[in-house]
Amino acid sequence: MEIKHRPSEYGEIKPQIELEESYSPEKSRIIINEGLNKMSKLYGINIIPTTTEEIKDIPNAGVVKGFVHNGNIYINTDNATIDTPIHEMMHIFLGGVRYSDSNTYFKLVDSVE
Repeated sequence: MEIKHRPSEYGEIKPQIELEESYSPEKSRIIINEGLNKMSKLYGINIIPTTTEEIKDIPNAGVVKGFVHNGNIYINTDNATIDTPIHEMMHIFLGGVRYSDSNTYFKLVDSVE
């Protein structure tokens, strides 16, 4: 059951949120790292923040947002966007589905194509 609240003149009016419009790579990196720590604790998967400099030996390091290696998720905080950690977690999830129920896996792949 899903509850949806309707607007009411008697409801609580929350103050408008002020958004920062300028882009700052340093602030973005801090926000991504905080989110990665929370996700890692919540899901029990090693999510390791990294930088382009630290992964310079892998192909396309300058554009890579994230990757999975040996069951760990690496997120390039220089390039990552808000959806990168979830995208990489889906690789692990779908890998598990492929191993445990290949029919379901191939049905999912077919539906995406």
